[in-house]
Amino acid sequence: MATNIQVAIRIRPFLPFEAGSKSCIDVLPGDSANDTTASSSASNRPITQGKSVRISSSHSHHNKDGHTFTFDKCFSGHATQVELYQTCVVPLLNKCLEGYNATTLAYGQTGAGKTYTTLGPATSPDFFKHTTNEKQHSQEYDAVGILPRALRDLFRQLENKRTTLNGGGGNGDDSLAEESGNAAEQQVTGAFGSKSPAPKNNARSNTKGDKQKQQPFEYQVKLQFLELYGEEIRDLLTSSPNTQQKIVIRDAAGDAEAIGATEVAVADAQEAMVCLTRGMLRRVTGATAMNAESSRSHAIMSVMVEQITRSNSSGEEGGEAVLLNKSKFNFVDLAGSERQKRTNAKGTRLKEGININKGLLVLGNVISALASGDKAKFVPFRDSKLTRLLRGSLGGNHKTLMIACASPSHKNAEESLNCLRYANRAKNIQNLAVVNVDPHSKLVNVLRGQVEALAGELLRLSNRSGGKVDSDRFSLELLKTLVKGGKEAQGVRIGEKAKAESATLDATTAEFSNNSVKELTTELERSRLSFKGDLADKSKQLDALVSERNSLRRTSESTSGSPSRTLFSAVTPSKAKGSTRDESIQEILTTLSDAGNGVSENDIASPALATVESGEELSTTLEEPCATSEKELQSAKYQITKLSSEVQSLRESLDHSKQQLDAKDRRAAIHLG
Repeated sequence: MATNIQVAIRIRPFLPFEAGSKSCIDVLPGDSANDTTASSSASNRPITQGKSVRISSSHSHHNKDGHTFTFDKCFSGHATQVELYQTCVVPLLNKCLEGYNATTLAYGQTGAGKTYTTLGPATSPDFFKHTTNEKQHSQEYDAVGILPRALRDLFRQLENKRTTLNGGGGNGDDSLAEESGNAAEQQVTGAFGSKSPAPKNNARSNTKGDKQKQQPFEYQVKLQFLELYGEEIRDLLTSSPNTQQKIVIRDAAGDAEAIGATEVAVADAQEAMVCLTRGMLRRVTGATAMNAESSRSHAIMSVMVEQITRSNSSGEEGGEAVLLNKSKFNFVDLAGSERQKRTNAKGTRLKEGININKGLLVLGNVISALASGDKAKFVPFRDSKLTRLLRGSLGGNHKTLMIACASPSHKNAEESLNCLRYANRAKNIQNLAVVNVDPHSKLVNVLRGQVEALAGELLRLSNRSGGKVDSDRFSLELLKTLVKGGKEAQGVRIGEKAKAESATLDATTAEFSNNSVKELTTELERSRLSFKGDLADKSKQLDALVSERNSLRRTSESTSGSPSRTLFSAVTPSKAKGSTRDESIQEILTTLSDAGNGVSENDIASPALATVESGEELSTTLEEPCATSEKELQSAKYQITKLSSEVQSLRESLDHSKQQLDAKDRRAAIHLG
């Protein structure tokens, strides 16, 4: 559900050199803007809080001639840091612990108290050991800013939750006790409702956790501190400030992410404050005529919280329902808007002021575009790196509080009026904040819940008379285990019947596979025997043809007289030599090839005797026949040609059979593999 940005106005007290001046801006008591009473009717104490403010113009000292604005909260110069923190920041801190992103945005004129509100003066380490149940608080503790207070209460509540869920012997309902500017003690219920003093922080060891035994609740807190100087993003927590790594802004869904920025894991609030203080010392500041310690850059301090909650309290690894929440709390301290004629800035300070005003101008344009409510209107987020970094805080996935700081001096009345108008536009911006839960763990938890619900329904039907439930698959013990959930439910199988069906299916699959292998093996053996028979027949035919051809050639030679050279000599292999059939065939083919290589092309009588499978030419030289036996010689040549063709056909047939046999062998190997 979309919610509007919360806007609070804080009026700083008069500075020492402004003592005796009359305030140009006043907080109106109550919720009515028409109530012009300047003090409480119940007592003479000054008003500290209200809902409306009235500001007079710079030329008039009478409030009736001024402008009235209404906001969520207004704090006068008499309000303390404690009041501002408890009223506005504690609700945001509780939402952050629930998994929402949160932002506090300090805006205002230079010297209006933005950095003081956010950080306050130097924070003593004793502040983080200070228990909130003490009746009296020192003035030093009351001046601490909202950031150190938020860090202290953040770790305190996380430790309270860890102690409670992990069975560490906590006192149960521990709550945040509230400091008060007076002697009265105010209390606000914390996110986990704690009332006892927080135990000692041990976040570092708890965050990493013991791999042997995981706790039901673990958390980790990281810090990120960025400075925007001009249009340059600087990392204030880097270990090597002289070699800054380039930081790139990546737009995510409803937020922005700084890629390359340093994230420092901290164990407690005191360590976190040390990191932030070290970063503040690196921040660019300078003196102007309006502020001796003016911030010359925008600062964004981010506290990132990661919480892991496991439903299984036994602490055993595996089987738990894990819920992962990641949230972020941004504390933004903007540089103050300024006018050159008031600050007397020159040189570098003048350029810094121009860059500051330029960034705030773009921020104002973004606020105006978002406050208009027109979703089709273009929002110039990319005109400045400041607005890109604040994309989630303005109209995104954050719960945002804007603290507009104003000066009560009449000299600054015009700038204060502009600040109030600026804040009045911002309160119309709507953000859509959602709990940041890891989608995978969320889906698993939803499915587990559905299984438990369905098991409960089946259990109800089984107990109900007339209900039909397969008792073999869903026994009462099984349903009760599923309804209970947890690790035991994850190891449950749906009944013995399902096991039997699974075993039957496996056996059937194995039997089918074995039968297929047997059939393929039998077919392969049959094919081999068939090919061997064909090979034996064709070998016999080849022996007969070769013998007949040799006989014809010898007849031709004797008829034509003594030949000029040996025509052909090929001895048919005989089984008497001890050769096998395959060896005999191979010897015949080799002999034919050798003989063909020894015959000249000029002696070939017929082109039909020219080729064999291997590409070698087989030539037969015949002596010129005598005139008396020419017909017989021609007949012998024809027979030789015919026999050569048949030999070639037999060779091709043998090769084809061999290829088929090899293909069968490959298919059998693939199937068996």
